[in-house]
Amino acid sequence: VIYRWNGTAFHAVQAIPTHGAFDWEYFTMAGRSYLAVANYNNNGHRNTDPVVYQWNGAAFEVLQLIPTVGATHWEHFRVGGADFLAVANRRSDDDTYDVDSVLYRWNGTAFAVAQTMATHGAHDWEFSFGTAAAATSSWPTAFLM
Repeated sequence: VIYRWNGTAFHAVQAIPTHGAFDWEYFTMAGRSYLAVANYNNNGHRNTDPVVYQWNGAAFEVLQLIPTVGATHWEHFRVGGADFLAVANRRSDDDTYDVDSVLYRWNGTAFAVAQTMATHGAHDWEFSFGTAAAATSSWPTAFLM
C-alpha cells in the first residue's frame, strides 16, 4: 500500500500487488517519480518479474517488468548523467545462491541490461560517489557494493 502524508497523518492512496516483496526503491529521473519493487518469490517460485512503476500525476502505473531471480533489493543511482538501477538477486528456484545480479541503464524509455555481476546470496546494494585524492590530483570515483 502506498501512503501519502496529508499534513497530520499518512493515508492510503494506492494498493499495489506484490509477491514476497523485500524492498521498495523510490527514485526520480528528469523530475518524474518512480518506484521499483523487489519481489523475492511468487508462490514459492523465485524467478519473478518485479515491476518498475511511474507516477502519472494521480497514481503509480506499470512502466516495465524486469525478470529477476529471488530479488531482495533495488538501488537507483546516477553517474555521469546516466541513470542506473541495480538489482540484488539472492536465490534461484533450484536453491542455489550463486546467481548473477544485474545492473540496468535507463535508455530514455526503459531500463536495459548494462552488466551482470556474479553474486552469492546477494541481499543489498549500496552506491557511493565521491572524490579520491592522489598525491597531486583528484578524480571522481563511484562504487557499487
